[in-house]
Amino acid sequence: MPPRRRRSATCPSSPSSGSPRGGSSGTAVALPSQVAIRRVRDLEIDEDLAFEGRERRVERIGLALLVALVIAAALGLLGSGPLSHTTTRTDGLTVDYQRFSRYQTSETLTLRLDAGAIEASEVRVWVDRGYLDGVRLESVVPPPVRVEGASDRVVLVFAVAEPERPLSVTLTLQPDRIGRLHGRAGLEDRAGVSGVAFRQLVFP
Repeated sequence: MPPRRRRSATCPSSPSSGSPRGGSSGTAVALPSQVAIRRVRDLEIDEDLAFEGRERRVERIGLALLVALVIAAALGLLGSGPLSHTTTRTDGLTVDYQRFSRYQTSETLTLRLDAGAIEASEVRVWVDRGYLDGVRLESVVPPPVRVEGASDRVVLVFAVAEPERPLSVTLTLQPDRIGRLHGRAGLEDRAGVSGVAFRQLVFP
């Protein structure tokens, strides 16, 4: 009679459990609601992974905006700087100014007169009164020998020792108004010349 074969005993597989074993540390099990339970030593801590992902994205966007703001300020897009400084000119007169300014922060407005625009021992330069009403004038260099007023402008009269040489007049001022400032400047004795216009944007 042939010998009987012995059947090998099979152990039943244990069912998988959704909760981590107590001995495993630092493991996380994702639940359908995207909430994980992290076991740290003897504590169970709930984590919202979707919320944490959104929070990290918001932090990265905020950091990028902060860096862009710092760069813009350094370049002069929020005040004085290389991208803010600009020049405009008309017949015989050039105006150097800042396109972007800061409220109640000192800056300069420079009027440069060509040598050909100076024909006498005095030169008369005017600045739009509406513009001057929106700023606080701190100083004028060189100082004018006199100042004359009109309904729409203020005329600065300067003595000229050497008429054949160009003249630069620097106005130090503080914008006293937030928003747009519109200005105009010119030579008083130039008939038919309306002067040169310039615009500034004043930030708080």
